[in-house]
Amino acid sequence: MIKNVALFFKNIIDWANNERSIFSYLVEALKVTNNNIILATPLILSIILLSSYLMFMPVAGNPQAFVFILIVFFAMSAVFLSGWLYIISKAVDTHVGADGEDVFIKEDSNEAISLLKIFPTGVGKHFVSFFLMIMLFFVMLTGLIIVTYKTGLMFIGSIGISRADLLLALSSQDAMRTLITSMSFEQQLKLNYWNLYFLLTTTMFSYLLMLWAPEIIYSGRNVLETLLSSIIKLFKRFFKSFGFFV
Repeated sequence: MIKNVALFFKNIIDWANNERSIFSYLVEALKVTNNNIILATPLILSIILLSSYLMFMPVAGNPQAFVFILIVFFAMSAVFLSGWLYIISKAVDTHVGADGEDVFIKEDSNEAISLLKIFPTGVGKHFVSFFLMIMLFFVMLTGLIIVTYKTGLMFIGSIGISRADLLLALSSQDAMRTLITSMSFEQQLKLNYWNLYFLLTTTMFSYLLMLWAPEIIYSGRNVLETLLSSIIKLFKRFFKSFGFFV
């Protein structure tokens, strides 16, 4: 995870003029990761905290509680992303010289630990932007799912499974296996088409947004401007950016 984040941040620094290969970026990302492995601590703690929060906050039959818990979850995620990505960006900045060329940094645990201390600084600078980004991401993802479902019904058609049967199938692997084996060949074919269609749309969605968070960290502009500029950067170097994504 840190390797991929460092890779993206390194890419932002010299995106406009550098023609280096993907392999060289991977090498540099590994160097940053090796020198700052302790920065994985906030990531691990946040995963544990957010998972525990969702696990112990049942909201069945209470829409108001669901909305409140969702907003708190977004806020907690924004705290983590704003602080963690900020210290990751500083780790990458430390790895490159003033002229953008790589410099040799001796592994220093004290230096990496000092980066953890600026976590609150990142939260203070970028919390609002990341909170709005997460909210907007949720809205766009919901819209994508709805549009994909509606267009899928038009071009692929319904599989012919009732909502009750689908919910039962999602309850366990055995139930899902039983449902699939009970389908006709035509239903299984449609199910495969649906899976491919959702995979295609969500993959395109992920590709278009992959530089959004780094753009917020490095540009400091509002979420809509950073969304637009990050997408433009993807298409300016389409083959290179798609290679990173793959």
